[in-house]
Amino acid sequence: MFVLDRGPARHFFGRSSERAIVLDVRNGAVASCAGTTFLIQGAPGAGKTALLHKLAEDAIADGWQVIHIKRGGLTEPDDLARQLGVDYNVEISRPVTGSAKLVSAGRPRTSTEVPTSKEILATAAKGKKGLLLVLDEAQKIADLKGHIAAETTLDLIHNGEIGHPVILLAGGLGRTIEAFASLGISRFARGSHIELGRLDTDSSCRVIRDWIIKSGRARGDVTVWVEVIARETDDWPHDIINFAAPAARWLHENGGRLTDAGLYHVLAAGRQGKADYYQQRAAALGYKDQALLGAMIQIFGKQRRWDRDDLMEVFGRLKRAPGKTAGNVIDLALAKGVLAGYDDFYHVPIPSMEDGLIGRFESLCQARPAIRRTINKAVRPMLPPSWIGSSESLHGDDSL
Repeated sequence: MFVLDRGPARHFFGRSSERAIVLDVRNGAVASCAGTTFLIQGAPGAGKTALLHKLAEDAIADGWQVIHIKRGGLTEPDDLARQLGVDYNVEISRPVTGSAKLVSAGRPRTSTEVPTSKEILATAAKGKKGLLLVLDEAQKIADLKGHIAAETTLDLIHNGEIGHPVILLAGGLGRTIEAFASLGISRFARGSHIELGRLDTDSSCRVIRDWIIKSGRARGDVTVWVEVIARETDDWPHDIINFAAPAARWLHENGGRLTDAGLYHVLAAGRQGKADYYQQRAAALGYKDQALLGAMIQIFGKQRRWDRDDLMEVFGRLKRAPGKTAGNVIDLALAKGVLAGYDDFYHVPIPSMEDGLIGRFESLCQARPAIRRTINKAVRPMLPPSWIGSSESLHGDDSL
């Protein structure tokens, strides 16, 4: 019953619209004998890796060649050849063009060279319906900024210049689109970029039900267990696993009996797993910055989007170590998935993380009243004047 945090989902359901979009892109690549880059971007635990594997299965069933690649293949042709299963040691003869001095006996002289990335990709795709390259954790390509070979390879694929249907299917965290931009891919074609969020409620329940029945071998009506667990997950894929996997494990170990004690145990385990995971994601931020985000969520409501300039102003009001800026904090929050978004509008993407940040703010207020006042003053510039006046009249200067 051990559950891996990465890889294909044990029980997959939903994402039908995303799968249909990628199918359309694949069909378009075949029709035009070209290709493109398709990006799936989302917060930690949104199910990007599971979706990538399902999309790979879809492509294989449709006759495509699918290869999961690492970013090293973008920089080194020999590494790309190895990953694609192409013999890099086969030399390629090309006609030499240019001065007439290079032509003898009426035949052009040839130079012998190792294959380029374009030729390697064309060789891998030749004779196939299409070639789908799957790149997970694609935000890490930001490390390749300034690497000409990586920029060239990405450009060839993105602009469909391989001469065959070749698609790069990439999945990554919320700043992946910026990582591509740093390597010259500044614009994605319409319909070639998905922001992955929570599942629909029906799909969540179907996944939970499969875990309970297929993996847990539950005996009897599972409706209550499914409904109670579903309410805890906010339809967030990673939270579904946090509850469904312990449920399957408990049922498997207890003969599939759906008891109240078992459900209580599952809820406790799931809540702890959820708290541990998102506390780990936010741990890179200081406790004051976590509390500041929590205060903003509590005041303005969940799923609120903030302009980067507003965040810079608010986070800039907290004292920091020399050399550390508000911009550093925001970029770190984006890198860790605590914040997500693009076009300089950000939000906390994970429902349970919002709850955790609010809890961080409330607990800090009780333990450190002085910090409460600091956070209040930081958030105050974002409040409408009517709020400030009403709040001060009711609660005094220490209030928000």
